[in-house]
Amino acid sequence: MKEQRQEAYLQFLMEALQATAESNGNAKIVYPLLKANIDKLNHIFAEMLRYWVNYKFEQVEANKTEYIVVFIGEFSNLIQQFPLGDKASNMEIAITGYESLLNPYTRQAFPRKWGLIQNNLGIAYCRRIVGDRRENIEKAIDFHNAALQVQTRQAFPQDWARTQNNLGLAYADRILGDQRENIEKAIGSYNAALQVYTHQAFPQDWAMIQDNLGIAYADRILGDRRENIEKAIDSYNAALQVYTHQVFPQDWAKTQNNLGSAYINRIKGDKAENVEKAIQIFNSALLVRTHEASPKDWAMTQNNLGVGYCERIVGDRGENIEKAIQSYNTALQVYTHKAFPQDWAKTQNNLGSAYINRIKGDKAENVEKAIQIFNSVLLVRIREASPKDWAMTQNNLGIGYCERIVGNRGENIEKAIQSYDTALQVYTRKAFPQDWAKTQNNLGSTYINRIKGDKAENVEKAIQIFNSALLVRTRKAFPKDWAATQNNLATAYSERIKGEKAGNIEKAIQAFHAALQVRTHEAFPQNYAETLFNLGMIYQDGSRFTSAYNTYKSAISTVELLGGEVIYGEETKRKQVEEWNKLYQRIVEVCLELGEDNQAVEYIERSKTRNLVELILERDSKTIFPSEVVTQLEQLRDEIAKGQYKIQNGTTDNTTALAQYIQELRQQKNNLQERYLPVGSSFNFEKFQTTLKENTAVIEWYITNEGLETFIITCDTVKRLNSYTSTHELQDLENWINEYLNAYNNNKIEWISGLDSRLTQLATILQIEDILKLIPENCSRLVLIPYRFLHLFPLHALPLAGGSFLCDCFSDGVSYAPSCQLLQQINLRQRPNFKSLFAVQNPTEDLLYTDLEVETISSLFSEKEVLQKKQATQTALSQASSQLQEANYLHFSCHVTFNFISPENSFLLLAGGYEDSKLDLSKCLTLGNLFE
Repeated sequence: MKEQRQEAYLQFLMEALQATAESNGNAKIVYPLLKANIDKLNHIFAEMLRYWVNYKFEQVEANKTEYIVVFIGEFSNLIQQFPLGDKASNMEIAITGYESLLNPYTRQAFPRKWGLIQNNLGIAYCRRIVGDRRENIEKAIDFHNAALQVQTRQAFPQDWARTQNNLGLAYADRILGDQRENIEKAIGSYNAALQVYTHQAFPQDWAMIQDNLGIAYADRILGDRRENIEKAIDSYNAALQVYTHQVFPQDWAKTQNNLGSAYINRIKGDKAENVEKAIQIFNSALLVRTHEASPKDWAMTQNNLGVGYCERIVGDRGENIEKAIQSYNTALQVYTHKAFPQDWAKTQNNLGSAYINRIKGDKAENVEKAIQIFNSVLLVRIREASPKDWAMTQNNLGIGYCERIVGNRGENIEKAIQSYDTALQVYTRKAFPQDWAKTQNNLGSTYINRIKGDKAENVEKAIQIFNSALLVRTRKAFPKDWAATQNNLATAYSERIKGEKAGNIEKAIQAFHAALQVRTHEAFPQNYAETLFNLGMIYQDGSRFTSAYNTYKSAISTVELLGGEVIYGEETKRKQVEEWNKLYQRIVEVCLELGEDNQAVEYIERSKTRNLVELILERDSKTIFPSEVVTQLEQLRDEIAKGQYKIQNGTTDNTTALAQYIQELRQQKNNLQERYLPVGSSFNFEKFQTTLKENTAVIEWYITNEGLETFIITCDTVKRLNSYTSTHELQDLENWINEYLNAYNNNKIEWISGLDSRLTQLATILQIEDILKLIPENCSRLVLIPYRFLHLFPLHALPLAGGSFLCDCFSDGVSYAPSCQLLQQINLRQRPNFKSLFAVQNPTEDLLYTDLEVETISSLFSEKEVLQKKQATQTALSQASSQLQEANYLHFSCHVTFNFISPENSFLLLAGGYEDSKLDLSKCLTLGNLFE
């Protein structure tokens, strides 16, 4: 069996060499044969080739070896460039072929041919997959330098120029040595080659080297980064003078691909336009680089297109990241782990970063996927072979663990620290100063949040790390990064345990103010608001209430002007909503400390409506706005994003004018939104009071860090119930809520029997008797504006001391409103023909008195549409949508369930909503349905 196998390999070798010899190395003749025997292109074939060549040279006379040498060389060239099969095996076969030629072609006897073989070996080792990557490239450099010993410019100018180009490629890929020097040597070699390969004499070779020179300038470390990229673009455009689509489509597509990457990284010009140009260029390249014709090149451009979409400023951020993920996954159809391990790792690393930043989908799942991807990449990107790429992925893995939601938080932070420390083994200050500083900044932030270890020591380490990072991240060189690290340093000082407290606070304030020199309202509005919030908390905690108020006020003005611009994904949005809610909560507390009760209520209202407006805009902008308005809003969004990027990256000649223009665009956007959605940050408390009648009182609740706040509002007064001075009573309320809901959900009989006593407890906790004392006697109508879970409870039925209920005290009734601003909108509505009713009556047929309730209410209306009992299905409701929308009054008499985790899935239970004891939300009316 073994002999038969060897015979098969030998026969295939003879056929391949014969085809090469007879066709003079014609790939169209040889490649089909290789494809048909692709299973034999492996190490056995390489050894068979070596054995056969050595045997032939021993048997044949020296003067008759020329013919054999020629077709062996041609075959080695062909197999090196063969696009199919295992790339690593193909390269080993080529190397074997070239090495076998060094016996007959010695330097002394055949200097030029020896030099050509040395050059070919250099190319092969530079592309070699087997073995240590570092050693392979060093050997490649040695081979090229050896070739240049005989290929002098004077003796063999074209050979010299070709080898100079290949030497440049090897230096560009070199791992050992100083990276800066390697790239400089590559540029030097390319420029040397261009002394011979001129545009006039050798246009194709000239274009090829211009393309290579562009890559080197794009990667260059020394010199001005901005100018280097411009030189790269100039080199690519020079190459395209020769590489036209019509004459050299493949070379044109390759250079277009490189040009697109340069535009992605371009500093000069408009960033948004640069990225759009890059995306356009990549898509053009893909017209030539198809999956069928050029799978590897197609994959490379798909990967770059993904980078373009990740960097994109114009358009919806969430959609752009989805397009990036799609492009990366498309590239991975070709870039498999086995066939192209390095390219696979590069694309996987990009894909992992995209999942970290993903907006759509579940955040926890996205981060888990990213961590899984980064760990798989590190199986290929090992430190010895690809130290810089290895460090990059280690840093990304650290980010992934910092963002991780699944698992133990303390363990995740430890893994993040380990990843950052690992990256810093390669990212040294001397070799990679910017990457070193970025990773140091990440590491410092992780120590601030560290759970394990001594807190005081962790903070000290963070301060030390941030100060180290600032040695590279200077304001002059990297203003944006400098400000970010200053902000982090300030946070560390604010949490510092060691040292004098007052001194630490002053250092924190100083660092926050330093950050605000760059993080301005105009340039970095979101960062500006975040830093102001942090600064305001220090002022508030230090009882510097006026300073805290002014700081919070500026932060809130910025947040409200930004609107939905600061929302990036469900989890990020949730965290941000929590942070901004704390900001509003803080300013309410400060207002109360300053005795500004009216201002406190105003900020409470602005907090509520901001959350509502952003939720509606995110979910339903295309349903509440006409299509032309949606287009206008998208254009404004893109224009704002482009202008903001220019300011942030210092690419505008007149920052002040552009900042003012962006301010006007944001105001224009907000005005346009409020025209169709008239609730927002424009709420004015005094104007609201004018909409209240003299007989109306409003009770509004709000929870701060200090406890439950209660405000009693009339048309001319606002009074605050001075109740809690600690969170003890607030805990009583939380305990009451938990007990109430537990009974309601798990034991209805116990809930019913204990309802009276529970409501009495709630009345005591809320101090209803004291609240009533603050309501003027002439008020016959009461509006309740609960807060958070208080919306769920029958506050109108709270029992009073004399045996009556709260609703008995107000002859014109008790009603509810979600906020003062929405109440204001209701009060301002003109309804001269208030005569139509739409009602849903007892769809589950198990609610007592609901039939009587609906019938009584129906008698008050001349026009009515009532869906009764089993008729009240989701289908019937949809069919009656026109009556529902036109009705003046809606009344739903049915079961309702509030979903605490996903409020949009809260629902009214309609007929058929439960089938076989299983809930079917599609047959219910959910809160989300109301916005469809």
